[in-house]
Amino acid sequence: MWRSFFRDSGLLSRILQLLFLFFFFSLVVTALVAVLFGSGQQPETLRLQMILQRIFMFILPPLLVAYLWFDKPFSWLRLNKFPGLWQIVSVVVLSVVIVPFVNVLTALNAQMALPEWLSGVSEWMRTMEDSAAGLTNQLLNVNEPALLVQNMILVAVIPAIGEELFFRGGIQNIISDKKNIHLAVWISAFVFSAIHLQFYGFIPRMLLGGMYGYLLFWSGSLWLPVIAHFVNNGMAVLVYYLRYNGSSMPDPDTLGHGQQWWMAVVSALCTGALLFFLFKTRKEDAS
Repeated sequence: MWRSFFRDSGLLSRILQLLFLFFFFSLVVTALVAVLFGSGQQPETLRLQMILQRIFMFILPPLLVAYLWFDKPFSWLRLNKFPGLWQIVSVVVLSVVIVPFVNVLTALNAQMALPEWLSGVSEWMRTMEDSAAGLTNQLLNVNEPALLVQNMILVAVIPAIGEELFFRGGIQNIISDKKNIHLAVWISAFVFSAIHLQFYGFIPRMLLGGMYGYLLFWSGSLWLPVIAHFVNNGMAVLVYYLRYNGSSMPDPDTLGHGQQWWMAVVSALCTGALLFFLFKTRKEDAS
């Protein structure tokens, strides 16, 4: 009887249920972190705090609502189907070649200027960006392989699973059950980018979110955007580690800038070709 209440709920009700669990678990984990760790700001403590937060806030809510709404929750979340080998290879390559194109979009986004009367908002946004950059440097600049593994789990594995479960498996699937799939993809991508509170990277992150959404739609498997998300974040973790430990490799954030503009053009063309291949693969499989 009690499960029928959740199963009969509409689109807005389901989104509110998911968001309620997100904020409820955020309060629970905030209290739990305060009890377990106090106000500790050491990198080791921060890693544990962030792992707990991401599990409670992003992984548990979509799993719980899927269980409440469906007899086969893994099927609704698209976790029961695995992508093909060529799809996996394609998204791995895609996640690498897209970097210069994303860098150019990030540089353009960073030049965004708000009107003078919104100078307070602009200053707050810049403070949030600087704070996020400082935290990233604090956590990722390490020189021990064990800490590299911890950072991979924290920054690549858990966010790839958790954020894809929440935004694509949760929000996108809720909307696409009732509305147009394209609307579902871009609403979930918008929320995905906004929730990071890094506004000078808002546009490229939203486009990445849209790409992840279409990867789910075309493949029917949440594991494909999870893999793409993992490779994107994992590359950043590995590059930070290598450069901090003396590697002479170029900064990937500068690829596509200045005289390397041609890299951004090639990146955009390769990205389009790979996305078209993934789209055609989906259509052929569906026919």
